[in-house]
Amino acid sequence: MDNEISISENKKINKKQTKDNVKAALYYCFSKSLILNIEVNDIWRLTSTPDESHEALFNLKRREKEIKKTHMVMAAVNRLPLLERKIIIHRFFQNRYEFDYEIVNQMDISKRSYERHKALAIDRLVGLLNCVAYED
Repeated sequence: MDNEISISENKKINKKQTKDNVKAALYYCFSKSLILNIEVNDIWRLTSTPDESHEALFNLKRREKEIKKTHMVMAAVNRLPLLERKIIIHRFFQNRYEFDYEIVNQMDISKRSYERHKALAIDRLVGLLNCVAYED
C-alpha cells in the first residue's frame, strides 16, 4: 500500500505510475527541444522559438498538438520555485544525460536536499500537468 494514496473510497492514486507519467511528459518535452529550439535563459526559465525549416516534417495538426503539449510542460516547469526548476532542467532538459551526483556537485547542495527538492518538483508537476494515474 506504499504506492497508493486513498482519495476517496473508490479511487486510489498509483504514486509510481503518476511519477512515471510526469517523467514521460518531461522526456517528451525534451525530445521536441530540437524542433522547438528550447533554451534555458539566464533566470532558469525555458523558452522556445520554433524553427520553421522543420515545418514540412510534420502534419500541421499534429505539430500544433505537439507544440501545445510541449508549451504546457514548459509553463509548468517555469512555475516551479527556482531551486526545483534548476534541478528539473538539469535532470531532464540537458543535451547529455547527467547523473544525480553530477548535478549535486554542480549545484553545490547535499544529496538529501537534491532528492527532497526533486521529489517536491515532481509532486508539484503532477498537479500542474494533471498526470494523476488511478488504480484500476
